[in-house]
Amino acid sequence: MEHTGNGLSARAVLRAVFLSDTSPPLYYLALHAWTLGTGTSDTAVRAFSLLASIACMPLIWSLGLQVGGRATGLLACLLFALAPFAVKYSVEARMYSLVWLEVLACAWLTLAIVREEGKRFHLLPAWVVVSAAGLLTHYFFAFSWAASVLWILLSSDRVGRAWLVMACAATAVLLLPWYVHLPESFSHWRVTAGWLNGPTPWPSGALGPFRLAWQMVSRAEDQATWGRPLVAGGLALALLGAVRFRATFRHTGTPFLWLWLGGACCGPLVFDLVFGTRTSAVSRYASPGLPAALILLSDALARMPARERLFPLLLIFLGWFHPVTAFALSQARSDGQFAAIASRFESWKKPDDLLIVYSIPSGVLGVARYLEDGPALLSWVPQLAERDTESLVKATELRRRVGVVTVHAVVSDPPDEHWQFGRWRLVDERWIAGANVREFAPIAPGRDPASFPPAGQDAKSLAASSPPGAFLRGEPTEVAASPSDLRTFTLKWNAGNESGGQVFVSVDGAPAILFAAGHEGTQEAAWIQPTSSYRFTLYGGTRERTQLATLDIAGEAPIAASVQRTLYVYVIAALVAWIASRIGFALCLSVRRRQV
Repeated sequence: MEHTGNGLSARAVLRAVFLSDTSPPLYYLALHAWTLGTGTSDTAVRAFSLLASIACMPLIWSLGLQVGGRATGLLACLLFALAPFAVKYSVEARMYSLVWLEVLACAWLTLAIVREEGKRFHLLPAWVVVSAAGLLTHYFFAFSWAASVLWILLSSDRVGRAWLVMACAATAVLLLPWYVHLPESFSHWRVTAGWLNGPTPWPSGALGPFRLAWQMVSRAEDQATWGRPLVAGGLALALLGAVRFRATFRHTGTPFLWLWLGGACCGPLVFDLVFGTRTSAVSRYASPGLPAALILLSDALARMPARERLFPLLLIFLGWFHPVTAFALSQARSDGQFAAIASRFESWKKPDDLLIVYSIPSGVLGVARYLEDGPALLSWVPQLAERDTESLVKATELRRRVGVVTVHAVVSDPPDEHWQFGRWRLVDERWIAGANVREFAPIAPGRDPASFPPAGQDAKSLAASSPPGAFLRGEPTEVAASPSDLRTFTLKWNAGNESGGQVFVSVDGAPAILFAAGHEGTQEAAWIQPTSSYRFTLYGGTRERTQLATLDIAGEAPIAASVQRTLYVYVIAALVAWIASRIGFALCLSVRRRQV
């Protein structure tokens, strides 16, 4: 996790990306160079993305100025600074903010080339470098880049098109050393390969581009949804203002912005149709279109009189307030999950303590990053088939205690725990930020493991409660709202006559993961979201499981649903009142003019 000695070489970074990532290497090489000087702390790694997003501001201002004037530029910068989607990915240690910088530079150069034909020779080399950089940062940059190529092609004469062909050829030459090895690189993708495979649902799949555009301006993809009606109201008012004051297609650059946004949002759907995937369901894959969406929104707002634009702006900012503040308080950041897991085991400092992380490689690294002086760590990546019962028995020999963390496992079955039978007992199990955390202690010699009660119960309470039949119950039946948009749900189960029990949970139809284990018990889930649906399933036995009971938790909690319905009513009423006032004003003005 740290640079030691001579540090990690750029060649090693390239090899790691080639073998284990599905994105091009430029961001990782740039981040590697950055961390050589700043270190690898969370602040240092996030600062690189933050600086890239800050560097976007001058380009957003310039594009807004070209499209609609000073007001458009100012509003575009303000919206970019406050949009939940931009806030989240501006501080995430991923390539998205760098992609924004590159796509903005490409768009600025595209408009400059079209506007000043005499400077094509001077600007095209810069356009080639920026294009190659974007295509070496994220593959889906290609859809926005295609919009730039098409715009130059449509706006140029025969000589200009010849220059464009040469520029595209030069870009291809720069890309060739990496792209020629793409098939080999993707063949190494063993762990999460196929996680986006599946047919595109129809006819709902055809709405994918509109859904992606909406998600970019409404919220980040994994955050709360109660503010969406407010954002929808603000966007509707901005659209009405754009139509009334004829902002759309009024300036030379506006059609290009629509082409840019359309390419970013339609590209994933085209990719899905060709390769049989579902990338159009993931909003971050359309992230190169975010600047275009915000500039277009700013242009529509800027065309409205100053007083009239305040109300839609207020609605938009109120809708954005909750997701931005929730993210600022670390309620929606993945690093908080790994830090919380590591803090659970920070007191495990004995040489005979062991922590097993059952996850994909990024999950193992996430826990290891924050586990500074904790126990020895053993990675268990099921897709690599590197662990079996024999190897786990050997690894846990002579250990004082063993912890097992299941996080981001991307598998439907839980870890095979036959290594523990007869040697270990479960002493604690809990969920930490969506990760299953279990702790095991060795069984004393001569003790029958079946004599130990499930985690969280003593032998007396277990003997006193042995119902004849299996059951699975949830309490309370109605989950109340809470300020953090998370609900606490308590599950009780009993496996009846079966020798053991396991409870699995499936979220929104995703593959089920292990929630709790034991013949009977009680387990709290403090991570229930009102906008998701959950299915809990109780199985009896250990290895050969028998389904005993299921429990479905409906999508929205009643209180959250009522709040959202109320917001919808208020927004619709505000829209109707605003439209009625504008129509009334126009009618009164028309009558006065006729009288005069």
